[in-house]
Amino acid sequence: MRIRLPGPITACLSALAVALAMVLVAPAHGAGAAETGIRFTSPSGSLLGGTVDLEVDAPPDTTAVRFYLDDVQLSELTDVYARQTRTTPVWATATDAAWFPTGSHTLKAEADTPSGTLTATRRVVTEAPPAGPGVQHLDGGWQFATAAELPEGALAGTVPPAVRPEYDTGAWPTIVVPDSFGAVRAKWNDDNGVVGVYRRTVDLDAPDPGERTALAFESCFWTCRYFVNGVDVGSSTGGYLPTRLDLTGAVRPGTNTIAVVIDNRVSTMGEYARPVQGLYWNWGGLLQQVRLERTPAVALTETRAEGTADGQLTLRPTGVNATTSPRQVTALLTVEGPDGSRVLGPQQVHTTVPAGGGAATPIELDVPRPALWDLDHPNLYKVRLRPLGDAAWQELVEQTGFRTVAVHGLDLLLNGKPIQDLPGFNRHADYPGLGRTQPDGLADREIKTLHDKGFRIFRPAHYPTTPAELHAADKYGLLVIEEINNISSQPGTFLGRSEVQEFGKRTLARMVARDRSHPSLFAWSVGNENATETDGAVDYVRDVIGYGRSIDPTRLYTQVSHRHTRDRAYPYQDFFATNYYAGWYSTLESLTSHLDALQKMTGQPILLSEYGAEAVHQRDGVGRGTEFYQASLIDEHNRLLNNRPHLIGKMYWTSTEFWCTPTWGSGQNPEPVPPFHTKGLDTYHRSHKLGWRVMFSPVRIARASVLAAPLDQPGTLHQRVTIVDALGHGGHGTVVVEPPPGFAAQPVPFTVPAGGETTVDVTLTGTLTADHLSSVGFVRAVVDADTEALPAPFTVRSSDTVTSPAGDDFDSGTLDSGWQIIRPDGSGWSLQDRPGSLRLSTLAGGETGAGGDGRNLFVRTDTPQADFSATATLDAPQLSADFQQVGLYAYVDDDNYVKADLGWVDGRRALEFLAESGGKIGSRLSIPYGGQSAHLRLVRRGADVAAEYSSDGRDWYPLGTASLGGSPKVAVQAVGGGAAPPVVPTYVDDLTVLTSGHVSVQGLMLPDQPLFTGEAGQVGITVANGTDHPVSVDARLAVPAGWVSGATSQAVPAFAKVTIPVSVTPAQAPQVATLATAVTATDSPVYGRPEARAVTAPRGDQVRLALDAGTANSPLLPTYRRLSPSDGWDPARGYGWIGTPPQSRDRGGPDSLRRDIVTDRAAATLRLDVPAGSHDVHLLVGDASFAADPMTVSSEGRTLAHLDSPSPTGEFRWLTFPIDGGPNGRTVDLTLAADNAGQYWRFAALAMS
Repeated sequence: MRIRLPGPITACLSALAVALAMVLVAPAHGAGAAETGIRFTSPSGSLLGGTVDLEVDAPPDTTAVRFYLDDVQLSELTDVYARQTRTTPVWATATDAAWFPTGSHTLKAEADTPSGTLTATRRVVTEAPPAGPGVQHLDGGWQFATAAELPEGALAGTVPPAVRPEYDTGAWPTIVVPDSFGAVRAKWNDDNGVVGVYRRTVDLDAPDPGERTALAFESCFWTCRYFVNGVDVGSSTGGYLPTRLDLTGAVRPGTNTIAVVIDNRVSTMGEYARPVQGLYWNWGGLLQQVRLERTPAVALTETRAEGTADGQLTLRPTGVNATTSPRQVTALLTVEGPDGSRVLGPQQVHTTVPAGGGAATPIELDVPRPALWDLDHPNLYKVRLRPLGDAAWQELVEQTGFRTVAVHGLDLLLNGKPIQDLPGFNRHADYPGLGRTQPDGLADREIKTLHDKGFRIFRPAHYPTTPAELHAADKYGLLVIEEINNISSQPGTFLGRSEVQEFGKRTLARMVARDRSHPSLFAWSVGNENATETDGAVDYVRDVIGYGRSIDPTRLYTQVSHRHTRDRAYPYQDFFATNYYAGWYSTLESLTSHLDALQKMTGQPILLSEYGAEAVHQRDGVGRGTEFYQASLIDEHNRLLNNRPHLIGKMYWTSTEFWCTPTWGSGQNPEPVPPFHTKGLDTYHRSHKLGWRVMFSPVRIARASVLAAPLDQPGTLHQRVTIVDALGHGGHGTVVVEPPPGFAAQPVPFTVPAGGETTVDVTLTGTLTADHLSSVGFVRAVVDADTEALPAPFTVRSSDTVTSPAGDDFDSGTLDSGWQIIRPDGSGWSLQDRPGSLRLSTLAGGETGAGGDGRNLFVRTDTPQADFSATATLDAPQLSADFQQVGLYAYVDDDNYVKADLGWVDGRRALEFLAESGGKIGSRLSIPYGGQSAHLRLVRRGADVAAEYSSDGRDWYPLGTASLGGSPKVAVQAVGGGAAPPVVPTYVDDLTVLTSGHVSVQGLMLPDQPLFTGEAGQVGITVANGTDHPVSVDARLAVPAGWVSGATSQAVPAFAKVTIPVSVTPAQAPQVATLATAVTATDSPVYGRPEARAVTAPRGDQVRLALDAGTANSPLLPTYRRLSPSDGWDPARGYGWIGTPPQSRDRGGPDSLRRDIVTDRAAATLRLDVPAGSHDVHLLVGDASFAADPMTVSSEGRTLAHLDSPSPTGEFRWLTFPIDGGPNGRTVDLTLAADNAGQYWRFAALAMS
């Protein structure tokens, strides 16, 4: 579901603008749009004001869309997000009508398509609000060029030639300001940064006597040098915060040339570049608005206002003073309350502006009984300062609220009341086509959307935000933490330097000066995830926070940490903000203990300042990188932390996706989509993910029943769904089952009372087929279009119908020969105590952990090798102490098993699931269970074992699933653990072991190394016989054209599983082919058709050249020669690198050819000695551990091969291209390069025929 931003604001236009619109504006969807194949879908109207959404429909395979207003380029969108995420491109961005002169314009879109560049145009009218006396907005069209596009030396020197008025800029493009220039033209979007120059002219009248002229830039990133008429008027470093420059001596009546040289290269930023090299994109530009101001020689230019809960109002004006002595300024003050009524004034107030200008003396006032600002009542007051008499400065208007924040013990107080458990988020300002530039209306809309969803606290990522975003937080009622930029992921050696601490203090002072009016802004952060276990970082935090308290003692201070209990800077902070990714970088089980440890260590309120999980939009499945996994992590955080005392709140990372780094992959997404960071609740294009809908669900699905059906038989199933109250006020909605293929279900309404639960029955009808045995369905409890509980995934498994001899009803009073007792102890078991039951006593010991000492482990040696389901009834009436339990096992050995048990866990009766692999616990969970007996079932399907439970033997529910290799045996055991609790009797009744009753193909195993082309190899096909009689099968492969499969006949005993060898001969050309099993059986259907992707390669001794590319020490594919970075060109050898060699990586698998690669971000050249004549070159590209970026192979400027879209992690492909050695043979240089700056090219092997 996409977030559709509101349509264009059609504010009242002047009579002239309306008249122009009526005469000049073309229809919204004229014939021209249909003819070109590109058409505007937004804006929907012709009169544009405020933030305006721009969107077009473009033909399939469009690679880029550019938007213009007249000749001003607004943005360039590319298909990189769609290609990386495999989703449909969205050609949408936004702009602001206020950035352009009021009047008629041509809005244009250009689309790059396979059939050429297509264009759509519309006539529109924009309105810009009046600037006010003495102010001229300089937004809109500026010319721009990068140093790489200019003659050498054009941006060199103290006054570069390109900034001088006489310099010819006729060929420069005109782009919008404000902008992030990399979002305006894709070729400028380099994460390493560029040097560029902006230029425009402005016409000025002659100034009045004594009048001052100033230029204000709201944000210029990173290093900026400002010139007017070729005169250097100042510089700034750091970005995000305003710079005000006095131009009085540089301007002249008539035309003036303004130029800004901007440099966001990481080489210029030095160590300050660490965050933009690893945490977020390096967006450079004039990021926010620009204006020119004219004021008298003495004037107030702006003011800040701060109110406290007791009614104290402090105004902090700033002014200009061109004289050599302090000057008093008198103004007329009024204060308006939240309802617009006047609560103070009009009255005269006085302030003194220092010589040279700057911060004037504060004005202290008292407002009786103010309506306080808080999250539920964001009351705002408006302060006005008007000039008196003939003073010509502009009226100043500032908005603020009355509130007080403080820390008392372990609690954060707002107006004296504890604040806790606030749902929150972190927000990057990135937006398609805008980069980090943010129109005011866009910030307001997005903050309102987040507030209306239920969020109440946020951090604008790792840099100062815009005033409009803070205004929105003030207006809607959210708390904000604002952070110093570029002090993230820094080592103590850097932070301990005096110039870095001065940067921190200077940036903090500028933040305070700009943003202290905002009541929403309750805390300053002096950095993020720095090495605060080191002396230098501790010194930085102490000194910068100490300085901050000297200039703004009304707010709280922190440094957002990921050093956990190693952090040593916390004594200097007011609260501890911790970034802790439980369930992503660490386990969910560690979350509460982590917070407990921090609370104990610091004695401070705790804020979970970051948590989250990567989720690629619409990616199938439930594992890492999917929307389901992200939503499940959110749901678990809600379950574990809602109503936790002394926790300020939890802030999800992040509200939206953003550009991160060209190689972003450290987020542990199994298939990352660089350069995009995908932990966002919304996609980059603002489509809501499942986590957004789950975040505030008032209900939770407690359980949904297990479903089983016979294969290929129509039937009716009943899904019983239990839904519980999650937030204490109940809820209602609809249970919607999205069944696996072959089934259908109708929605069922539900109502959950406050504090209660309900169970509904949903009927499914359909047929289970072998093709859909592993297809996942979901049970959804939908509250509304924007809210639902975490869905419960389920499959409809096939019913097991054939009874195997591995069961036992224990009626005979003796053990049959199928039982083996491991570590027998006759005192701990009996078949006589309760006829028809096996009594097992909870003797000391158990299986958990390496080894095992639990006695009386009863193992069924005749367990089927085929898939099975084992069911038993367990009774334990006397459980009373932790570790007492009786369980049903799928047992390989003491260090490898899966079990479900009925026991006593954490002081209560519970059902427990536990899986151990290699002596280490892999999965463990328990659920409260009140009954003294339970029906437990283990279902083996291939390498997976699922545990199920039932209280009545009729309705079954999932308990857990884990992988288990080997040939597990059914087993039962009772233990008491190592703590030796009281020994009590437990009972096992009616052990039943069933199989499927059919033959199934369960696996296709390829050789450890690639198959050689044209040469016979061998694969293994695993066949399981779930019937009670032997079956004869014929095993072979379904292969692509040019391949040949052998056939093998073999008898498979009853209940057995065998792996059958089958020969296969690949085609002559190397390829990555899909092989599938083709197995038939005598007098029995065969289910399952596993597939495998097979890589084939030519034998190295049968081609001209065969190179295994990678490291200098990793294994080689037999018959291949090594190509590592150390293999420079050697004429005797006939191959090698020219110039700077690339890097290499060894991933450790899956085979000698694919485990290692050569790779680099920079282009590299491989020289080959090519014999006379024409030859084919085969290049194996891919990566076992990361997605492979688009890349190009070229020679002498001609493209030979192109990987045009990313390859998923672990997927390889052969690129084949011809190469000519001429009549006598020659050397050919192959240049390998990534398509996109900052990404990697890579290959694993090269073969030349």
